[in-house]
Amino acid sequence: PIGEPKYIQAKGGANGLYNVSSIIPDSIVVMVEGEFDSLYLRSHLKSLDDRNTYRIVATGTNTGARLLKWVLRVDRAKQILLAFDRDKAGVDASLWWRATLGSKAVRLQPMEHDVNDMHKAGHDLLSWLKSV
Repeated sequence: PIGEPKYIQAKGGANGLYNVSSIIPDSIVVMVEGEFDSLYLRSHLKSLDDRNTYRIVATGTNTGARLLKWVLRVDRAKQILLAFDRDKAGVDASLWWRATLGSKAVRLQPMEHDVNDMHKAGHDLLSWLKSV
């Protein structure tokens, strides 16, 4: 489509949760908006321990993946890091997931607009993850 809204979906559709199958009990789930953010973050997990600890998922948009089946999968984690974009929409997404998942969901705000911009700016993404 041209103009707004930027993206449209079939009636009754919803964004999936990218990489949801990686979530296992007692892992730390890191939620980001974009699939590329997820891939950049995952590429910085060098050791087997880090790859087994952190499960990186993407909601597709700041309001994506809010279906019960995705919420229940994320809720299996021992901790959820809400690394949504550093803007009002990202804050709103973090607030929604925190209200839905409770105290094990914490905000991990990017130092740039998003994980992709952090990667481009040369930030140590693994140290950022471990700062929580």
